[in-house]
Amino acid sequence: MAYPHPGWRGHLQVALAMAMVGSFVVVGKLLDAALPIGVLSWLRFSVALLVLWPWVYWKKLPQPQGREWGQLALAAFCGVFGFSLCTLYGVRDLPGIEAGILLGTLPACVALVAWGLLKQRPDRRATIAIVLACLATVLLQTPAQSVVGGHALRGSVLIILALLGEGVFAAMGQTLGQRLSPLVVTTWVSTFAWLMFLPLAVWEAPRVVWSQLGLPHLATMLYLGLGITVLCFVLFFHGVRQISSAATGVLTTVLPLSATLLSALILHEPLQLQHAAALGLVVAAVLVVVRPAVTVQPA
Repeated sequence: MAYPHPGWRGHLQVALAMAMVGSFVVVGKLLDAALPIGVLSWLRFSVALLVLWPWVYWKKLPQPQGREWGQLALAAFCGVFGFSLCTLYGVRDLPGIEAGILLGTLPACVALVAWGLLKQRPDRRATIAIVLACLATVLLQTPAQSVVGGHALRGSVLIILALLGEGVFAAMGQTLGQRLSPLVVTTWVSTFAWLMFLPLAVWEAPRVVWSQLGLPHLATMLYLGLGITVLCFVLFFHGVRQISSAATGVLTTVLPLSATLLSALILHEPLQLQHAAALGLVVAAVLVVVRPAVTVQPA
């Protein structure tokens, strides 16, 4: 008979976190005209830290020690700062279809980094799910109408670096979660990311017309800081310490799927048949990796 999967909460938490990260695409487009990426990111983490630090102080949770400081800084640099910048500039240098194919390998990159850093080799079911997830993400992309510039190699390298950075982020989340609370990990990753975005924000700030910012921008910024950062990171770090890195990699497919669906609902971008096919592949991949193995009891 089949028993309830002990990590179903972890799978759900990571999937919800990835769905929230996917909403960042829509939020970023809504704020793009008002705030550049450096200022936007710095303000996002400023809002988050106003909540996180009092929360951590009140809970009196164990703090990082020894090599954990370096792991936290690495997670922030690779999975937050580096991932954001490499993806942003990489997509500018690539035709959409090529960027989509590279981004579609995110589940495989997460599993590959985990194999190298944590020695977690994906089993057969996880490998099948990773392949399905990669195919789903590729289907979410549409062919580019024209070639973007002559820097395809540079763009490809940046996208690959971004994906490897996300893999490091997931691996460090599993490692840090063995001792530290997800709240502590979230707080310190956010603090390091805040410091990393600060120089870029200072450089970009003079170009911002602050008088044009109103209540909608404020509300969106609060969602970025409290939802996509605080809630999302806590969910993610709770989830990754309960499931394998291969499963985490598969569930990252929810990110582009969420971005696609929310873009259709909020930005009124058209949905196509390929999106429905991608949804089916995502569901299949998640079921493969989440569904527990069936154990047959002797009669």
